[in-house]
Amino acid sequence: MRHLSRTSRRGRSNSSDTPPGFHRPGVIEQLEARKLLSGSDLDTAFGGDGYAALVPNVAFTAVATQADGKIVVAGPSNDSEANFVVARFNTNGTLDTTFGYGDGVTNVDFRDYDNPTAIAITTQGKIVIGGYSTSSFDVGTDFSIARLNANGSPDNSFSGDGKLTWHVGTTDDRLTDIALQADGKIVVTGSNGRAIVGRINVNGTIDNGFGGSGVGYIALSETGSTLSASSVKLLDGGRIAVLGTAVRPGNALSGIDTRIYLTSLNSNGTRSSTPLGTRFYDIAPFYAGRDEPISSIEGGFTTDLVVLPSGNLAFGAYVQYFNSSFDVIDSSLIVKVNANGNVLDSVEQDIDINSYYDGTTTRVNALALADGYLVAGGHTAFGELLLFHHRADTLGAAQQYKYSRGAPNSARGNGLAVGPEGRIYLAGLQTYAVFNPETGTGTEAGGSALIGVIGFGGAPDADDQLTEAIPLQTDGFVNGAIDGTRDVDMFSFTVVAGQTVSFDIDNNGSPLDGYLRLFNATGTQLASNDNAAAPGEQLHISPYLSYRFQSAGKYYVAVSGRENASYNPINGNGDTAGSTGGYSLTTIASDTNDRISTATSAPLNSTRVNQSIANVTDVDVFKFTVSAGQRVGFDVDTLGSPLDGYMRLFNANGTQLAANDNGIAPGEQIAKSPYLSYTFANAGTYYVAISGKGNQSYSVNTGMGDMQGSVGEYVLDLRLL
Repeated sequence: MRHLSRTSRRGRSNSSDTPPGFHRPGVIEQLEARKLLSGSDLDTAFGGDGYAALVPNVAFTAVATQADGKIVVAGPSNDSEANFVVARFNTNGTLDTTFGYGDGVTNVDFRDYDNPTAIAITTQGKIVIGGYSTSSFDVGTDFSIARLNANGSPDNSFSGDGKLTWHVGTTDDRLTDIALQADGKIVVTGSNGRAIVGRINVNGTIDNGFGGSGVGYIALSETGSTLSASSVKLLDGGRIAVLGTAVRPGNALSGIDTRIYLTSLNSNGTRSSTPLGTRFYDIAPFYAGRDEPISSIEGGFTTDLVVLPSGNLAFGAYVQYFNSSFDVIDSSLIVKVNANGNVLDSVEQDIDINSYYDGTTTRVNALALADGYLVAGGHTAFGELLLFHHRADTLGAAQQYKYSRGAPNSARGNGLAVGPEGRIYLAGLQTYAVFNPETGTGTEAGGSALIGVIGFGGAPDADDQLTEAIPLQTDGFVNGAIDGTRDVDMFSFTVVAGQTVSFDIDNNGSPLDGYLRLFNATGTQLASNDNAAAPGEQLHISPYLSYRFQSAGKYYVAVSGRENASYNPINGNGDTAGSTGGYSLTTIASDTNDRISTATSAPLNSTRVNQSIANVTDVDVFKFTVSAGQRVGFDVDTLGSPLDGYMRLFNANGTQLAANDNGIAPGEQIAKSPYLSYTFANAGTYYVAISGKGNQSYSVNTGMGDMQGSVGEYVLDLRLL
């Protein structure tokens, strides 16, 4: 994304004041300065300060991103309607007026009091929201699921009106999470004194084949404990993982009697015994060996579960305990386990890393994966929104980031999502004090909160699409850098029909393991390369490719980290995390004078100084005129360059008259470069062509049929004998 300079590297000049064998230095063009944002910075391109537009009277509880990068959030309204509120934001943080009622917002009304807790986007772009609802006359709550069309209107193919209310038990049914299967079915989890896992068909009916009891759900239980469920995720083979807590009866507030559990179900909803089965984890051992002793653990509450790329699992929780000063602390806990449920690593996180004495608290409410990091989102007791992250492969010490506007008052960081370019979105509620200088008092501001944070792959790309491509000279080079793991640098250039251009990446000692992709104007990939040796290189540790363009026009070459090799050049989506580092991109274009129709004029008794066979398929064709009976000598000198040249002589029809590999010119002792002399029986225009040895079967009529030959600089002399 960072381009330091562009330099011309044209290797041919008709100027005789340039010494043979040397290039004129190119003109370095400094590019515009860029502010390079890094992971954890609020993205000022999002809402102007990293905060999306405010949606009145709502606290966001869930967030998801669409394939096009737009962000969908849901939360309960805190007015008299008390509905599901669903809003969609553009990638710049403004409300999407193509959604909902024309203002980017819509409502879903189940009953008197509705509370959404989870959101997901189908592969067709439909929006699924899950939560619970109740009426003024009901004793308890029920699972409530809605599905909206992409424009925010109710999807009437789902349960007839886009809404489903599911009364699972006899007490409060509170849905906490949803997961979408590949076939469109919706797996839900929640609690009603038991841990419930159910499934809903695509049409909004209960999948009574799920759970094995004919009612569409399974109630998880454990002898001597009350189970609740907080998160559900899909595993390989259609299996289902559920996270929750188990509290022993009689002491529900004592965390000593609260355990965390993980359990797995088969794809039909029945209990699975392998490989995970059901595992219980006591909380106290996770807090052993702290710098400060814990007086007592008062409670544990699981929040979210994520499947790591390795197949391992990570889950989040917050634990309430008394410290030695008898302050109640909410401490964030993240645990990583393998596929069998064995603990691999854990980290507990208070407000300040490795500091437990200030009586402040943190809560982690959501987990997500972003560019090889496990990201946790939540809030602090100080009213700050909170993110911290670990490498996904090993937890260890966390990096922690806090966000607030003004003087923070209260905050809830409830939902976490990752956008197509790795941007991180944390949704919730935040209020803050704003000082009024006229009255000398503070007033409360804020409300709904959605922040956009630069992902750990770096700032969103400004040049990763064809329409954003940076003009590039052929026969030139550019110094640049892949600053973030999802960064792509797109360049545009023009060629004539039949022209060959080579592209060489050198990382110059940086850690970049680069990748090159070549596209036409429609975004179709023409060629790509990971590692190849450019001419004169011994090791192929960086990309190199050479391509002959059949048609004239504008084309594009893109540079990225090797693992980031399948992005979409049209819209910039589809990035994956790759390596980063600086690079130089060198482009060398073959002359357009590789055929009779485009030959360069070369008068007799002249010397063509500072010529170059720039790439392995390059051919230089020169035309000259003779009278009948004239004899001409043609001498190529390489002047120490690596070129092993080859010379061919043609008439106006493209018929070869003579050829030479190594010949002794008059006054020379060693035949190390081409030389030939020829007597022309007829007057007219003739052609001499120079190439690298090995490339000697091309057609001077079409420019086709090139083979790979040597490269280097040369001087051509044409003399009447």
